[in-house]
Amino acid sequence: LNDTENSWNSTSLQIFSIYSPTYTVQFPTSINNLTGLGALSLSTGKYEELPSDLSGLVSLRKIDLRSISSQNPNVAFSPLSTIPNLTEIHVSSIGPQNQWLLNLTHLRVLDIYNPPQNLDIDPRLGNLLTLG
Repeated sequence: LNDTENSWNSTSLQIFSIYSPTYTVQFPTSINNLTGLGALSLSTGKYEELPSDLSGLVSLRKIDLRSISSQNPNVAFSPLSTIPNLTEIHVSSIGPQNQWLLNLTHLRVLDIYNPPQNLDIDPRLGNLLTLG
């Protein structure tokens, strides 16, 4: 997945799911053109970093990145804070410094598959309905 041949342009794509334990996902900056995307699920062991700005994904409500691991999850997942209407996040882990979550004002579900022992969730995340 990259920008070399075609830009990602679709307002009608609603669900995008990739499953491949060996495929490396490279997110192009034109992923922001998927303005109708409501759910994104990546079940792949490898990926290159997310674009720093994902604010064009205005319809995205749910993102599942549970199978993606990172040495520094706060850096890896912090671009998620630019998605304006995100309500549900499923990630493999987050680091103890997770202030980027505070930008997600619509977040209702935060599912952390493998939380660290020293996880400190900021009490300002009081809008969460489910913490897993």
